[in-house]
This record gives sequence, C-alpha cells and structure tokens, in this order.
Amino acid sequence: MNFQNDPEVQIQNISQAFSNLFDQKKTLNVSVVSRDLMIFTSPLIKNIIKDVPCCTSSVIVIPDVCKDSVDHVIRIIGSGVTNISSMSVKKIQEIKETAKILQIELTGLIVMVADKKSVRKIG
Repeated sequence: MNFQNDPEVQIQNISQAFSNLFDQKKTLNVSVVSRDLMIFTSPLIKNIIKDVPCCTSSVIVIPDVCKDSVDHVIRIIGSGVTNISSMSVKKIQEIKETAKILQIELTGLIVMVADKKSVRKIG
C-alpha cells in the first residue's frame, strides 16, 4: 500500500515552493517524472541524485530548457512514443537537444505516420 500525492497538487506544491525564486512575471513550469525512470535513462540525473535517499522527493532545475521539450523526452523514454504532428523542425531539434543535455540516448528514433487504416514508417 502506498500514499501518493495527486500530480496536480504536487505541481502546485512545487510551484509554490519555488515561486519566490522567480520573477512574478515568469511562470514556473514543472514536469513531474519518476525518479527510477530518470535514473535508469539519464546518467546525468543518476549522478546528481545518487546520494539522495530513495524516499525523498527531488527537484532539479534546468534553466534554458523548454518544459514541452522535457515532457516530450519523458514520453519517449516512458512509453517510446511522442506526438510530433505539426511540430516545426526547430522544435524537434529542441527535443533532441534536451535529451542530449540530460545525457539521454535517443538514437534510432523513427517517424511513424498513422492514418485511419494503417501505420507506416517514414525514413
């Protein structure tokens, strides 16, 4: 049996805790992700939190990284898929750069196009 904080409440709590670190005009964007998933896939994160006890929450601030890019990387490593429909080439590069910053290997990615009848690989 486990206690679990509602993800929405967790985001609000983290946002409130760090709101004094940011200018009032800026919005704090937070991505909540599994510690185990990040330790398993990111050598950088593993190295940063290796000495933090397992039963504590950790917050890592990554300046100059877009929350959307982090969320896409989390989806790729968590489920193997993220939707890049109508996304610019620049945005796709940001996602790849975010993975690189986190030392997450994203080689071998393929683009899949789904229509109502089938899914096909491009490239």
